[in-house]
Amino acid sequence: MTAWKPFHLDGMDFLEYETPEWMAWTALSSGGNLVRLRHCPSGAEILCFPRNPAELEAHPECFGTPLLLPPNRIAGGCFLANGTLCRLPVNEPSTDSHLHGIVLGRPWNLLSTGEHEIAVFFQFGPGAPEYCGCPYRFRLEMRCRFEPDFVTHLLSVRNTGSEPMPLGVGFHTAFYLPSGENARIEVPRGEGVWEVHPRRRLPTGRLLPGENGIMDLLDGNRTADSLPVAVHFPVHGRHEAVIRRKNFRIRYSFDEKYRHLACWNDGGGKGFFCIEPMSWMTNAPNLGLPPAITGFSFLGAGETRIFHSEFRIES
Repeated sequence: MTAWKPFHLDGMDFLEYETPEWMAWTALSSGGNLVRLRHCPSGAEILCFPRNPAELEAHPECFGTPLLLPPNRIAGGCFLANGTLCRLPVNEPSTDSHLHGIVLGRPWNLLSTGEHEIAVFFQFGPGAPEYCGCPYRFRLEMRCRFEPDFVTHLLSVRNTGSEPMPLGVGFHTAFYLPSGENARIEVPRGEGVWEVHPRRRLPTGRLLPGENGIMDLLDGNRTADSLPVAVHFPVHGRHEAVIRRKNFRIRYSFDEKYRHLACWNDGGGKGFFCIEPMSWMTNAPNLGLPPAITGFSFLGAGETRIFHSEFRIES
């Protein structure tokens, strides 16, 4: 039996969705993403979820599956795209960057609900405050499908304008790591991580060997909150991460359009770990590296691109 219901809490609209295996909250007022996912047979919370709407409003990037478009940082908020100068607001003054994109925390609309699926959508165009600096029109749809052992997540991006638009997407996926479980993670990394400027937190374009302790952590040989982690690297091998909890594991898989990963735990000991698949790397339009490396790409007028990911529970 499946049930869904809208609810309103402290000025925010949510949708609760429940099957025999899953309970989920979608934050319609803040990003349209899953902000809570619980596996009902075990009672385990899968994603880091907010204690109240004020916490979600203050830090929408820290809960559930927030969508970043474009992902991570853009130096000075500016980049050239086919001769068009795009200007995004500098919302992180300490690094002189635009951070986390133009859809994070925005209201979304309910598109449909079904026996196994919920869908929401977002329209961007001339009415948006960033449109003057980002003159593109697009429609986003996110669909979550709930099966007994897994949840499928689909993002659809359609360019509804008349010109190609630069397209980089990422998900700042925040997994819940309860204290005392000594959770471990494994991510599909290679031998190197992107060097970043110590103050601006932007990649220099050089791949460097990672620190041994952090590399051990990313390989599952240390607990996920034992060290501060803030790294960014190309995906290597299978597009799949594993989170090992006390009595089960989560397989988080994502399609090959996600070329890069960032991992972040806000210094460790905060009860969550973010695994962030990105279609283009941080500051990709400004790096001067080939698109085959950065993932920088365009979506043609009238075209649609779909990004797929999945959460699977295993004993």
